[in-house]
Amino acid sequence: MKKWLWFIAGDKDSFKLEHQVFNSTSFFITAFAFIASTSNWVLGLHPLTIWPGFLGGLTSMVIFYLSRIKRVFNVQITISYLILTMLFMSGIYFFNDGSSGTIIYLVVMFLTIMLMIVHPRYQFLVFTLSYGTILTLLLLEYFNPAWVVGYASTLVRIQDYMATIFLSTLFTTITIVVFRTSYIDERERVNRQNTELLLLNRKIDLQKAELEKKAMELEQSILLANERNARIETLMKELHHRVKNNLQVISSLLALQYNRMEDDHARQSLMSSRTRIEAMALIHKSLYQHENVTEVEMENYLRSLVKLVAASYGAEEGLISLDVKLDNKMVDIDSAIPIGLIVNELLSNACKHAFGPDTDPKVWVSFRQDGVSGYILRVADNGRGMGDGNEAENNASFGMKLVHTLVTQLDAEMNIVNNNGTEFIIEMEV
Repeated sequence: MKKWLWFIAGDKDSFKLEHQVFNSTSFFITAFAFIASTSNWVLGLHPLTIWPGFLGGLTSMVIFYLSRIKRVFNVQITISYLILTMLFMSGIYFFNDGSSGTIIYLVVMFLTIMLMIVHPRYQFLVFTLSYGTILTLLLLEYFNPAWVVGYASTLVRIQDYMATIFLSTLFTTITIVVFRTSYIDERERVNRQNTELLLLNRKIDLQKAELEKKAMELEQSILLANERNARIETLMKELHHRVKNNLQVISSLLALQYNRMEDDHARQSLMSSRTRIEAMALIHKSLYQHENVTEVEMENYLRSLVKLVAASYGAEEGLISLDVKLDNKMVDIDSAIPIGLIVNELLSNACKHAFGPDTDPKVWVSFRQDGVSGYILRVADNGRGMGDGNEAENNASFGMKLVHTLVTQLDAEMNIVNNNGTEFIIEMEV
């Protein structure tokens, strides 16, 4: 029996509670209409109490088909069903002894069932339509009593009442039972869902607490890491400061030795060594003076280096022109030191050897960005030149050998161009 009722109402996974009740209501009213009309025919009531009943049953069957099979359920179909039912009952009313018949009871039965189906916002409309139908029929009967067709006998009246009350009570009971069963199942499903949601919320709370704990631990780890990083940066700055001081001490010692030397070759060697040390000292000075202890700001560094070399060799102001164009002005220390030493060697070499007594000496230094991580370093002069590049390399001094070594260390390429002077072009990826 229960499976049969669920077949009529529809499964709860596919139909909402109100839709299930509407399905069962339209089905039972269809059955009620056919049974009641047949009962009226058996009792010998007026034909207009029989055929409108069968027609109403057919209409209710169509509504059941649309609702259960086609799954059409909305306020329009519900109100339309109510209006059609009221019209059919109104058509039977005067041929069923009017207010002394059973139609008013059927209207009340249908009103009770419809109130369980419609949304609360439409319940007053359902009540108004049902009560308005009863009131209209009573007023028409009052002003037109001749319209009323009574029962053939008291026995027929009693039989009609007995059949109507039995059928209306039966179908109302079945509808309420189906509604209550559906409601209980729906409530149990909601309770299960609520229980599952509570368990899920508890799980989420536990996960949230765990995440907060991990976040606090991570925050502590970050704080410790930042503190360690700050200490390391401080130590690195102190280290660079001390290295710079030590290199300057060595440079000062070389300067003292330079002043005591009489041999020009030895003096030049000491001068070259001193400028190399000063070039490295400038790197470490730049590092401890800035927040970043692993990268060098190249433009300021190269300007300081150019001034240092010019001062070391007594060059006139404006002899060396510097042009630096970089997207990222910071270069890693492992690349900055070789670049600085290369510039130092090439500038020192130009100052020492490139010019004769009657020339107007000029030296150009260019350091430019080439792509994302590439750089091009150019050092040029308008001096006597070095001859063929291979010859220059084969007959290179210690300084030029050092340049070639540093170029190899940078994994760079160097070209030497002799054209009214010498130009060194070094292409590198840093």
